[in-house]
Amino acid sequence: MDTRQIETQPQQASPISGEPASASFLPSYVTPQMLLILLVCGAGIAWSAFSGGGGTNADSGSTGKNAKARAKWAGKKEFASARKLAIKQLNGRSRKSACVWIIRPTTLEFPDEACEFKVYKSGRKQKLPPKTGAIPKESPVVVKGEKHNFYSKFDEKKVAAETIWIPDTQRSVMVVGAPGSGKTFSAIDPMLRAVVEQGYPLILYDFKYPTQTSTIAWYAEQMGYEIRVFAPGFPESDVINLLDFLTGDPQIDAALARQLANTMNK
Repeated sequence: MDTRQIETQPQQASPISGEPASASFLPSYVTPQMLLILLVCGAGIAWSAFSGGGGTNADSGSTGKNAKARAKWAGKKEFASARKLAIKQLNGRSRKSACVWIIRPTTLEFPDEACEFKVYKSGRKQKLPPKTGAIPKESPVVVKGEKHNFYSKFDEKKVAAETIWIPDTQRSVMVVGAPGSGKTFSAIDPMLRAVVEQGYPLILYDFKYPTQTSTIAWYAEQMGYEIRVFAPGFPESDVINLLDFLTGDPQIDAALARQLANTMNK
């Protein structure tokens, strides 16, 4: 009796027959199990994103589960809180906790003990911004009369405008508006003048030089500031010596050179 040996070979599954197809088209490190896990994770993320009921109500300030922050229109409570904190920061006189304002209060005066005076040849004295450091507790800054009367160009009637206090400006301030809507004139320039009146150092990047510089530099000079301008191509521009940036450390010098090159390229 003959013994026949039968050789068996694995057969590839036919995609038409409904059997599982081969995963040979995938990279060696990707398995079908891994694809299944990724699919389940993606479905879970999509479900949580659409079923969480996220969103922010701009009127109430409520925040949903998916919102990163919340915002609402400022009311009397927020204005009063900002004013209280701003006056506290005015007396604290710290670069780590500073404030500015829009529409200067008429009675805002720094005590003479904290300020320097500039004496002209005619004998006239001008009070300069306060020195660095806190205002003496014996004579704190007192602010009153924050409402001003302006004439509206539409109805020629007096319109009361109240000082807008902006505390914690050492973090950042963002002014949003359409091009040509008056952001610089109505918000940015008043805040810059507030910085000058408090005697803080100021670096102004004027993209449309000398439009904004001409309105701030002269005021800062009257308040005792030393004005330095770097505007290549203009006669009033100062000169920067690139060798002054060298520290002797190759790593630090390379990083500074890269940053300086990127800035000048822009």
